[in-house]
Amino acid sequence: MDSGPTLVYYSKRNGWGFDSRGQGNPSVANKRLDASAYLEYLRSKGAIIFASSYKKQFLSNQVFSGYMYLKYKTLVDNDDYVIFDLRNKNI
Repeated sequence: MDSGPTLVYYSKRNGWGFDSRGQGNPSVANKRLDASAYLEYLRSKGAIIFASSYKKQFLSNQVFSGYMYLKYKTLVDNDDYVIFDLRNKNI
């Protein structure tokens, strides 16, 4: 889904919207955060789970999806979505 709050709203969970393309990500010192930097920022704010409800869009950013699979434990991964545990990084 886009970076809007739809997934968070319908799952009745606290959280942040996320756009893996980086279009909705905030800027720091006039530089837009890329997806991995924004994810790490959200981790610093308490994010513990990353859920992508539209896997095709998630995989379209090969740099970010590769980063996620490399750095974080996969909790669920199927044809429709993927969920990562952000509490512990892979070694």
